[in-house]
Amino acid sequence: MRAVVLNCTLKKSPEKSNTELLAQVVIDELTKRTSRSPPSGWQTT
Repeated sequence: MRAVVLNCTLKKSPEKSNTELLAQVVIDELTKRTSRSPPSGWQTT
């Protein structure tokens, strides 16, 4: 399975945005479901 998570936010860095937090939930869940480590280049926090 392949997925693209696009984070478009208006929050200034380094403040965490709700979009970033939700995107991380999606990334974590997809990683669990595929039972593989995220590909290199994925930013997981």
